[in-house]
Amino acid sequence: MSSDSTQNPANSESDSQGQSSFEAAYESYRTKKAAAAGRRSGEQTIEAFGMSFTSFSMILLAFFVYLNSLAVPDTARKRNVIGSLSKHFVRTQAATVVDRPPTGTQVDIPIPELIQGFPELTFSTKYTAISDAAEQASFDVIREANRFVITLPGEELFRSGDDRLKAGVLPALRRIGELIKEKGLFVEVEGHTDDQPISTQRFPSNWALSIARAASVLRLFVDLGVEQDHISASGRGEYAPVASNDTLDGRAENRRVVLIISEQDPLGGNGR
Repeated sequence: MSSDSTQNPANSESDSQGQSSFEAAYESYRTKKAAAAGRRSGEQTIEAFGMSFTSFSMILLAFFVYLNSLAVPDTARKRNVIGSLSKHFVRTQAATVVDRPPTGTQVDIPIPELIQGFPELTFSTKYTAISDAAEQASFDVIREANRFVITLPGEELFRSGDDRLKAGVLPALRRIGELIKEKGLFVEVEGHTDDQPISTQRFPSNWALSIARAASVLRLFVDLGVEQDHISASGRGEYAPVASNDTLDGRAENRRVVLIISEQDPLGGNGR
């Protein structure tokens, strides 16, 4: 009897250790299984995001290709771009028109019809780089339907009674001239003065001063490569004021050079 009683504690301790080892092994298995499931879930999420992002990128690319085709007023080019988009994004068989398509079915909309509502690019939109360059130089810009009217303050361009451009304004004028050349646009340069009389050997009248100032801007643009048949200059003297000549501020506002930039030849030649 005493022999049996001494062996019972040892058997109980052995059973307890075996149960602890089993529980530890099972917990380790559960931990590894949960980690593997988490990795698979993460991989599936990344894959789904990648597919969605790729589809969105393709649609966005097609949209910008269409916008780029509108930037140049070329009907043949527009037809080519729309045809290419239709070929790659529209099924060859016409879609069946139904009042309410069943759930899960796809109704194709032809690309030309999809983009039919997009507005044509306006003059201001197509040539926004020019207006931006002018406004960065603190020039006044009026955006009209088919042209820009840019006013250059005389105080910033010339010294009193002179027609030579100040060095400080040259970078801004060069930038505008380069864009006019790049886009192949037409530009009229108008010189204006206040009503204060001038009578010097070089400038016997405000007419002469206004013409000389307009010609200075014209020469700068021509030197930059603007086509000579795309540019003209005129002097209006004191006869087209925009403010009263009775005040210093009004006279300063009237002393100006105006650039009128458009796609059409103002003299009636062949425009764009």
